[in-house]
Formats: sequence, structure tokens, C-alpha cells
Amino acid sequence: MKRRLFLAIAVFAGCGGSRPLAEPAAAPRQKPVADAGAPAPTADAGEEAGRPATDPRFAIADRGREPRRELGRVFQAGSSERLELSTVTRVMQKGAELAASVVEAPVDVHVREVTADGAARFEARLGPFRYRTRGDPELVRMMTQGGAKAGVLGDTIDGHATITGHGLVDHVKFEGSQKHPEAVALALAASLMSSAEALPSAKLGTGARWRVHSSADVRGQEVDLVARYRLVSLGADRARLRVEHEQPVFAPGSDAGDAKVVKKDSEGEWVYRQGRVFPQGSEIMKRPLPIPGTQDLELWSEVHLAAR
Repeated sequence: MKRRLFLAIAVFAGCGGSRPLAEPAAAPRQKPVADAGAPAPTADAGEEAGRPATDPRFAIADRGREPRRELGRVFQAGSSERLELSTVTRVMQKGAELAASVVEAPVDVHVREVTADGAARFEARLGPFRYRTRGDPELVRMMTQGGAKAGVLGDTIDGHATITGHGLVDHVKFEGSQKHPEAVALALAASLMSSAEALPSAKLGTGARWRVHSSADVRGQEVDLVARYRLVSLGADRARLRVEHEQPVFAPGSDAGDAKVVKKDSEGEWVYRQGRVFPQGSEIMKRPLPIPGTQDLELWSEVHLAAR
């Protein structure tokens, strides 16, 4: 399974979304759960005859309460979604916000085609992007590196991709105008694309729990990562998931200029609707922000995706 990690841009994008990272990283490689130390899933007597009882990409710890159903989605050609995406980076001290940078953009999604196996080929347009900051001027300058002014950032970003009924995204391509720095365009598109989680093909009910192990190449270091999921509620056409993702971030090493990779957890909650490409919800990662002369500072990186 491919899981696209986010880019947390220290310049005016501020934060990269539901998989915040300090630096760009390659897409993680899926690791067999047995190799990662995950418990081997057990067959469910309720699985339909002739179908595999387990999916090797997922380690299911609890299938949840009855009634159970598959979490896959059913797409329709010609369907559309109108969303609002926002990414927020906050400098916090003991729960109080000291400074923040915010990027907001409308998102329009259109399903062009549904293939015979149920995958959707869709187009997405993000923007124009609105940018603003608030709070302590010195902290704002540090967060943005003095590189952005409040207002409208560039034009729209257009792209297309394919998503399966169980949320596997592939063939992704996004392009921004010349007004968008390439890294910023990629980060903003990644904030949207990474919200589309891959879901198990097993029948699950409220309370179900599972995890996925993957690895990512970060600056030449292979980092093992774990994603944990809990099915909070299950309706006729929607599922609410609580998620936690291990994210590789960089911390100062023992030598000047040396950085080591550490893992921090992001957490959030997303609602997946059966006929929609993207969920709605939010996710956040909190990590210490060591600045000389200060205490108890944290950097919060958030993504929010809502209907509009």
C-alpha cells in the first residue's frame, strides 16, 4: 500500500496536513505485518465463502461489534464534491496560542470515470489560496522565514488521480501556476490527497481496531512507521475513524549540523462517506519547539477538511 507523507513547509505554507513532516520524504513502502511484529490477523467465520479472510496489508486486532460491513466506497461518474481545505501552524505555550499561520483554499472534486473494478478517476482543483498570520510578530517571522505576506497566494492548482473503493490512491499528478513555488504546490496538494486513507476489505463494526506498518526513506534512513485506526461509529453510508500516525521528524543531533530522525504521533478523526472521494475531519501533530530563552513551546501542525 502506498501512503503519501505530508510536507510541513516552514515557509508560508506553514503546515503540510494530516501527515505533517519537517522535510519531504519518499512515499513509504508497505511492510508485511509479520515482519513488523504485528499480530497475525485471524479469519472471521462471517467472511463470505470464496473470499480471502485476511488482507496482508492490515493487522486487524478487533473486528468490532455487529452489525459489520465493508468500509469501501461506491463511486458514481459525474459526482462532485465542494470542500474547504485549511492548514494551520501554531506556536503554543501551555495550551495558549502565541502565533499562527493559516492557509485556506476551496477544493472542487469531480469524478470523471468509474472503472469496471470500482476505481474512480477524478480531477481536483484547489484554490485560490488565502494566507494570513496572527500573533507575536517575532514568532510569525520565524515561522514564515519572512517569506510571505497575508493575502491571496497564486492561482489554482489542478490535478488528477485514481482512487479505489478501499481508498488506495495512485497516478497522482498536480500542477500549479508559475505563481506557486513548486514545494508549496506539492505540500498543499498532499494535504488533500493524504486524507484519503486506505481501508481494510474485511467486514468491520463499531469499535474495530487495526494497524498498518510501513517504512519510509528519510534522508537515506529507513524509518519504520505504524498507523493505528479505531472505528468510532458506523452508519448506513458513513464511517467515523479515529487515527494515529507515526511521523518522522528531525531533531538536533549531538554534532552541529547533524540531525536525527525521531517519531512523533499525529492524531485526528475523519468521516468517510460511501460515495465521496475525500473524507471530512481534521488531524494534528504536536512537537516540542526548542528556542533559546523560552520554555514549554510546542509547534502544532494541523489540517482541516470540511464541506462548503
